[in-house]
Amino acid sequence: MTDLRAPKSRLLIMLVAMALVLAAPVRAQQVATSFGELQGLVEAGETIYVTDTRGVTTKGKLVGLFASSLEVGVGGDGFPLRLAERDVNNVVAERVDSLWNGPLIGLASGAVPGLLIELAGRTEYEKFSGRAAVGLGAIGLIAGLLIDVLNGEKVTVYVHPAEARSSTVRVLPLLSNSGAGVQMSVGF
Repeated sequence: MTDLRAPKSRLLIMLVAMALVLAAPVRAQQVATSFGELQGLVEAGETIYVTDTRGVTTKGKLVGLFASSLEVGVGGDGFPLRLAERDVNNVVAERVDSLWNGPLIGLASGAVPGLLIELAGRTEYEKFSGRAAVGLGAIGLIAGLLIDVLNGEKVTVYVHPAEARSSTVRVLPLLSNSGAGVQMSVGF
C-alpha cells in the first residue's frame, strides 16, 4: 500500500521553498524639499548628481552642505563647485550596498531549499549527505555576491519644490478716433 501523504508534503515543501526564494525587500524613500532636510539624507564624500535649473547635471563628491548652498567636488582641480539652493533642481545620490548581506541572503536562499529538497526525497534507507544544501547554498552565495557588487542604485534625495504661479488677467481700454475697444490678456 502506498502512502499518499508523501507527494503532498513534498509539494508543500517545494511551495514554501519557492516563497522564500522569491521574497523581495521593501524600502521607503524620503525626498527632501529643502537643503535643511537634505542634511540628514546625504553625507560628505558621497557621490551625487546635481541638476541645476538649466537642466545641466554635474556628477561629483559632496564636499559640504549648508542651509542655502552645497559644494560638489568635480574633477581633480581641488576647487569645489558651489551651488545655491535656488539654482538646484534636484539631487540624486549614488548608493552602494554592503558586500556582506548579499552573500548571506544568497547562501540562505540556496541552502534552505536544497536542504528541504534533500529531506523530501530521502527514504529510510538513504543516509543524509547535505550535498544539495551545500551545492545550492554555494550557488546562492556567489549570486548574492555578484548582485551586491554589480547593483548600485541612484536615489533622488532632493527635489526643488515647484513655485506657486499666479494667473493674471489684464483689461485695457483701447480708444481711437474711429472707435473704442477692450484689450484682454491672461497670463499663467
